[in-house]
Amino acid sequence: MERIKTLQGSRDFLERLQNRQTTFMLVGSYTETAEIDGITVAGLPGFIDYTPALDMELLYYGYPKSMPDIAKMPDGPPSPVLITSAVRHLCPLPLHFIDAGLKVETKAPITKINSTFSNSIIKNSKIDAKELFLEGKRYAQEIAHTNEVFIIGEVVPAGTTTAYAITKALGYECDGWFASSSAESSVANLKRKIVDEAIEKHVSKQATLFEIISSVGDTMQPFVAGVATVISQTKQVVLGGGTQMAAVLAILKELSDSGENINFKNIALITTKWIAHDKQSNIATLLCAINPTINAFYSNFDFSDSNVKNLGLYDDGYVKEGVAAGAAIAYAYLNGIKQKEITKKVEEIYSSFA
Repeated sequence: MERIKTLQGSRDFLERLQNRQTTFMLVGSYTETAEIDGITVAGLPGFIDYTPALDMELLYYGYPKSMPDIAKMPDGPPSPVLITSAVRHLCPLPLHFIDAGLKVETKAPITKINSTFSNSIIKNSKIDAKELFLEGKRYAQEIAHTNEVFIIGEVVPAGTTTAYAITKALGYECDGWFASSSAESSVANLKRKIVDEAIEKHVSKQATLFEIISSVGDTMQPFVAGVATVISQTKQVVLGGGTQMAAVLAILKELSDSGENINFKNIALITTKWIAHDKQSNIATLLCAINPTINAFYSNFDFSDSNVKNLGLYDDGYVKEGVAAGAAIAYAYLNGIKQKEITKKVEEIYSSFA
């Protein structure tokens, strides 16, 4: 437990996670915002749209099927799916994959919802956010009885940009608060320019929550909000991720304010140390602005035990989070797994592809 640090909220949530049967749900989607030059490095150059498919395949099969290599950044760091995959090897848990609008279909077993991928927010995302929210609620009603805890992760290239756009359009002064897969400060400036342009073009001052998401969001956000709304009524929900999942919390806060029954006591965000300590974003301030009582934690894990250069780049500010890496580490810690064991397993998996 000491390896899981508190950002805000009550550690009672963590106490209730111990010795509970857990399901891991990974929601993949795609936004053409990822095709804006320089906006994301979350995947192989020219093949960013393959990232969700590859991550799901590695988790399920232990190797990618759609391409011969795993998703990785151009300058070396591999996808954080390696961390989640390592945890799954060390303490197995059931997997549910959701296609919430993939551009490249994965070869892993998946549940497909009624949605296509999003347009670029510059052109208007053109998604049906209300229907996606209802899809999430319907799906949750089907699976809520199957386990006690649900970790919900995401894999959405450029998803931090859409998350930033939604949150800013909701009225939060959040410039500089959203993370990036890149360590370059110039990316933050580009994101701000894109977000401001998209909001100016497509979001009126009278826009409702679902109109905002439909115009400048992606399909993962309203779907996960729907899932969390239903499951949290009776079970614990861990939103595994960083500032993308913080945007989901902002959506849940707006829904709660408008009368939707959201049980925040059963919801927590769990992220990585790299996000919590990121100098180019500010998840602590973001979460506090949304609701200072929401439970939020981070796993105190790094690659200081590793001599693998490309893994060490995580500690230099690259990649930071994804595929619920922070929540997966927390799950491992709660099951007695040590940092060195996770690192060793990550290295073992990575050596197959490096």
